[in-house]
Amino acid sequence: DKIYIDSYVQETTPGGQRYPEVNNAINSSIEKGTLIINYTGHGGEVGWAHERILENSDINEWVNSNKLSVFVTATCEFARYDDPGRTSAGELVFLNPKGGGISLFTTARATFGGSNLSLNRGFYKYAFEKKDGEHYAMGDLIRLAKLESTSSTNDKKFVLLGDPALKIAYPTYQVQTTSINQADEKTSSDTLQALSRITIEGMITDELGNKVSSFNGELHSIVFDKESEVTTLGQDETSSVSTFMLRNNTIYNGLTDVQDGEFSFSFIVPKDISYNYGKGKISYYAQSKDSDASGFNLDIVIGGFNANSPEDDKGPEILLYMNDTTFRDGDITHENPVLYARDYDESGINTVGNSIGHDITAILNANTEKPYKLNEFYESDLKGYQSGTVTYPFSNLEPGEHEVKFRIWDVHNNSSEATLKFVVIDREQISIQNAYNRPNPFVNETWFEYNHNQANETVDVEIQIFDLNGRLVTTLQQYNVSSGFYPSPIRWDGTAENGNMLSGGIYIYRVQLRDVNGSTTSTVKKLVIAR
Repeated sequence: DKIYIDSYVQETTPGGQRYPEVNNAINSSIEKGTLIINYTGHGGEVGWAHERILENSDINEWVNSNKLSVFVTATCEFARYDDPGRTSAGELVFLNPKGGGISLFTTARATFGGSNLSLNRGFYKYAFEKKDGEHYAMGDLIRLAKLESTSSTNDKKFVLLGDPALKIAYPTYQVQTTSINQADEKTSSDTLQALSRITIEGMITDELGNKVSSFNGELHSIVFDKESEVTTLGQDETSSVSTFMLRNNTIYNGLTDVQDGEFSFSFIVPKDISYNYGKGKISYYAQSKDSDASGFNLDIVIGGFNANSPEDDKGPEILLYMNDTTFRDGDITHENPVLYARDYDESGINTVGNSIGHDITAILNANTEKPYKLNEFYESDLKGYQSGTVTYPFSNLEPGEHEVKFRIWDVHNNSSEATLKFVVIDREQISIQNAYNRPNPFVNETWFEYNHNQANETVDVEIQIFDLNGRLVTTLQQYNVSSGFYPSPIRWDGTAENGNMLSGGIYIYRVQLRDVNGSTTSTVKKLVIAR
């Protein structure tokens, strides 16, 4: 992927020029998982660029502990670790307890562009090479990159934050395409036409090309349309308009099983592809319990139209939530909720985005001038291309009521919409809503549920149950960490603290939550035991 800031719209704010969509693009790359984040440009102890395309507030919100990136930053003093009065942005990347970076090749002082470039090239000269059958460790990569540099003075300002013996997470095996629509990939390849049904088969291999029959796991595949030309906007006085090639139109993005080293998956090519013929790309990543594999294919031909495709005039089915499927319309969230949309369509979902108005979009609070384009955030399910999920992390939403309108298209360009209301409460102020027990009344057992604004945080839950005379009859306690805004329900069997069954009648209960900072909130409800 390539993020050139002048290809995004610049906005004027009271604090200066900004590129909010660039911030979003960087944050999304981190959340989705990127092997190496490479930045070249102005920077400092508090982030990147005068336009603040990366700030400390962005870094502190990253939650990617299972997808840690390697950062290579050819910029000034991004990680000035010896400043006692400030923790630099680079240090925050490394110290983020919920994610950030596994290692940084970065700077502690002001540097120079030309020398930075030679170091950057030196790093990539060795980053994917092997010596004696082994990849280089991070310490070796930094040493070799500095030997390639043209300035020993500039080199001294570059440092490694991380374990020098650690290696980048290179996949163990390769993923190879063996056939497309049963045509041998090595001798011929069926063209991927619009609205044609495609089946791709392949296998996991070792370095010698032998199938790894012991590999069982999941394969994530992305099929891209042809490269497209992107033109920068020349928005500053000193900026010149230029073009670059980017492969950003996704035909298919999904999961499939790998069994005994082999896989097969199918999909229907969206109507919105570019009909001119050219080379597309398949990108693979597979993972088993103890190993992984990667690969790509640049030989697939994409173009044309299948005139014999069956008709389809029905739009996709949508179920819309925040974070997970326990969320209900109007519930509370914190300021960084995750849009979670479950989608189904007989023909599959369109993620290409070539035609105007056919993107997967989310519009927040009726702001149609700034839609969120979500094509790259859709992923098909393991069970096939007809169902899948859009997962998109919002960030820094204002407190208060919000409404999101979600729109999605199938491969025949039929669309559907769904809306969801939610209330943002800053996570620094722990809040509880919709506390209840079910069933109510109950005989033998009931379950307590509640909605809070502390997704992905540890919450201490205490439920005290009183009789109508105000006497405490029992206390239930639980520590909850939930990815959503509804933690796991808490079961109660209707017994007192001493284990005796309580008699039938009305009881009062109080649900109290305590966050990691010691802040509390509570609510009071009533229940009925029907005995």
